[in-house]
Amino acid sequence: MILSVNNINKSFGTDVIIKDATFNIEDHEKAAIVGINGAGKSTTIKCIVGINDYNEGEILFNGQNILNNNMEFKRQIAYIPDNPDLYEQLAGIE
Repeated sequence: MILSVNNINKSFGTDVIIKDATFNIEDHEKAAIVGINGAGKSTTIKCIVGINDYNEGEILFNGQNILNNNMEFKRQIAYIPDNPDLYEQLAGIE
């Protein structure tokens, strides 16, 4: 199994954004996260790639918890946001 998301929960203050998200993606399998605006799709992806933290649950990549070896995990993935505003405070050279 390449990716395992187990009971992920994410809240911003009192707003629950993700509640008990659980799914697995096998090697060479394609997957999509589908839902209405505000359903938590982007937040889930940002939790998976390590941009957002999450309150509860576990994310495993190749059987390893992404929190235990975050930099090695980030070397193996790519994230291309729909709005490239991750680094608003950095100049191009940085």
